[in-house]
Amino acid sequence: MKEHVHLVLVGTSLLRNFALEMPQKLRDKYRDVGILQWHNIPPGDERQKYIESITRGHEIFEGMLEYVNSKPKESCAELNAFYSFLDHRIAWKNVSEIYLYATDTASCMLCARVIYEHLRSEKSGLRPGVKVQEPIRVRHWGVGYFEEGLKSLMDLLAGMIKSKKEQGYRVFVNATAGFKPEAVFATIISALLKADGVYYIHEAHRNLVYMPLLPLTIERKYVRALRKLGYWIPKKAAEELLRIEGLSLMDLEDMGLLEEKDGKVKVRKWVKALLSRKVLA
Repeated sequence: MKEHVHLVLVGTSLLRNFALEMPQKLRDKYRDVGILQWHNIPPGDERQKYIESITRGHEIFEGMLEYVNSKPKESCAELNAFYSFLDHRIAWKNVSEIYLYATDTASCMLCARVIYEHLRSEKSGLRPGVKVQEPIRVRHWGVGYFEEGLKSLMDLLAGMIKSKKEQGYRVFVNATAGFKPEAVFATIISALLKADGVYYIHEAHRNLVYMPLLPLTIERKYVRALRKLGYWIPKKAAEELLRIEGLSLMDLEDMGLLEEKDGKVKVRKWVKALLSRKVLA
């Protein structure tokens, strides 16, 4: 059987769960820096700077890692989905590589680093030789720059899925954690690039949901027009070019492929990322 590559979106559920079960000494010692709320603080919060300093060896990091090692599936959404997938698919021996994608915040990166240390340890139960890559901090993701963050995430996922599929791997996307809009787009990009499946833990019944991906693409007539438009073009020129192609500027804007600003028409960043990687033919 082909080996698997897993692309895992990371959120802060580990911090939320750890807050409920952390040792009392840590709870008391770090109460003043708001440790019980770290899973829910905004990107610009001053506490993010403090969290940035917490690395391997710090008692909070080690406490979180001990917690994850003691109950991996219960500790966070990412591992719950990952291990449930492996159990469900009987796929433990097929895992080859794991990539972790974190939002552009210190709190999320802390969770990603702890998960990384767990996965590369014997506690994970994975076979020796599985490559667990250093967590990837996705620029602008989750910090208020929605389209920029989406473009960064799409670009990273598109490049990785395309590359690994060309190398002959099966690629699965763990979309349980993180923000819902980004998870939706991660599913879309996975379908566009013919990843093998997306999985997550359902919010209501808490069971694994595995989604084989149906063929999905943007119609060729739209792709041809988008390539002709380039990335910036005056609105009137765009309208005329699209009219020649038998298309409407308003329709492409409604589809989320284009946006209008300052009298010019712009191809959206996530679409640009797909075009530049020749995902859309």
